[in-house]
Amino acid sequence: IEAAARTGKPVILSTGMASEEEINLAVTTLRENHCNNFVLLQCTSAYPSQESDANIATMNDIFERYDALVGLSDHNLRPFSAYAAASRGACIVEKHFTLDRSQGGVDAPFSIEPQELRELCEGIKSIWASLGTVSYGSLDSEKTSQKERPSIFVVQPISAGEVFTADNLKVIRPGDGLPPRHLSKILGEKSSADLVAGTPLSWDYLTK
Repeated sequence: IEAAARTGKPVILSTGMASEEEINLAVTTLRENHCNNFVLLQCTSAYPSQESDANIATMNDIFERYDALVGLSDHNLRPFSAYAAASRGACIVEKHFTLDRSQGGVDAPFSIEPQELRELCEGIKSIWASLGTVSYGSLDSEKTSQKERPSIFVVQPISAGEVFTADNLKVIRPGDGLPPRHLSKILGEKSSADLVAGTPLSWDYLTK
């Protein structure tokens, strides 16, 4: 690790079977030798490994303890552990790869084939894309759906000066009227105009 750190190149370090003490020592060695560009991979050193032993949560603990980039060294033929890691911040997923498992080889039983690699990459890219940013309110892609939100509508003819009631107002779709949260404060108020059934309610229709 010391020799790798001194090269000045980025380092990818698996933590398979490593104790906390060993990881502490490895990170200290990297940083004492002026290597701050490294990634620590959560790893279960079983070949193949199972999802139940993946312990992806450890990856997040490594991130918090060492303030370092994290990833996953995955020896599972299925993609689910890798997907879980990607959703929790993994910047690298390492997999063993073979063109054809049937050809044999030391790593063949836990190596993925080209189609599986393709599907893994597509899945992880989709997960990274779906993480996005912290966002509240409506997106541009939701503009059409915005019309489908419920709002307050006149459902019976109302004369100017008539009181708004639970009978002549209803919360229905589309979202052209006032938001439903205003209904309780509107009930008991008076209309400023003659309104026909089907009119979306606005503040202009309340007497000042």
